[in-house]
Amino acid sequence: MAWSLTLTHLTPTGRRNRMRIVRNFCLYVRRTDPSCFVPDPHCFPAPHTPPRPHIFTTEQIGQLLRVAAALQPRSDTPLYPQVFRLAIVLLYTAGLRRGELVRLTLGDYDSMEHTMLIRASKFYKSRIVALSPDAIRELDLYLHARRRLPHTASSPLLVHRVGGLRAYSGPGFGRRLHDLFMRADIRTTGGCIPRVLT
Repeated sequence: MAWSLTLTHLTPTGRRNRMRIVRNFCLYVRRTDPSCFVPDPHCFPAPHTPPRPHIFTTEQIGQLLRVAAALQPRSDTPLYPQVFRLAIVLLYTAGLRRGELVRLTLGDYDSMEHTMLIRASKFYKSRIVALSPDAIRELDLYLHARRRLPHTASSPLLVHRVGGLRAYSGPGFGRRLHDLFMRADIRTTGGCIPRVLT
């Protein structure tokens, strides 16, 4: 119990995980020492309840697209409005995760089949996603603007110029999306800013 009190700086999930490790060790020791104490798991912190997903309404997506289109190009991101408008469309219509989105390259888009290759996603599996007519239209508009920047098949789809032309990092892109949601005043039923799955 005294040791457990030293874990109060951790989240309930962190405390629970460490206490489970100790309990498993005690169970192992009990095999040779029947008198070994084994902690009661009912006294452990409750397991973490994951937040409920936020389902965006068509009105919220429309608001996000309007706010993204109104963004001003920046010296470090000349395609700033186009990048985030396309990001909203692909996240919403193709069901991509944030990490999948920032890892896309120009070569992942098949303009003949209108599909996107999602490489080494969760559990290191790849898949091909068919794009909707709206996504195809937005992607073609973006690629037309993207042509004035250096490009090869392996070039990142969504780019900025911090330290040279490069892809966004997942956390960096997440912060920009968070800012966009705040500008559009998009909130969950609990009043929080929605988050995009990594």
